[in-house]
Amino acid sequence: MSVETRALALARAYHRAWTSERFADAGECLSEELQVEVPVNSYATKAAFLDGVRRTRAMTSKVEILADFGNDGEALLLYDLTLPFGQIRIAEYFAV
Repeated sequence: MSVETRALALARAYHRAWTSERFADAGECLSEELQVEVPVNSYATKAAFLDGVRRTRAMTSKVEILADFGNDGEALLLYDLTLPFGQIRIAEYFAV
């Protein structure tokens, strides 16, 4: 794991919150101006995104962080997510 910076601290806090099913805390880490780019869904609002996070967490049996990096303005979390259909690797980029 890398040295914690401002953006990385926020990304880690968000990740800990949603994986612990503390969705209100996860939402506190996200901007109202949240912009999400994912290959399978689109989210027009922060609330819509958090609903997707809740549904994903409900299906998740394991989360394993592989790496994280960050500086004051950007962070990246790389982790494996185990879902009913198998394991997928997630690279989550945060711009703060």
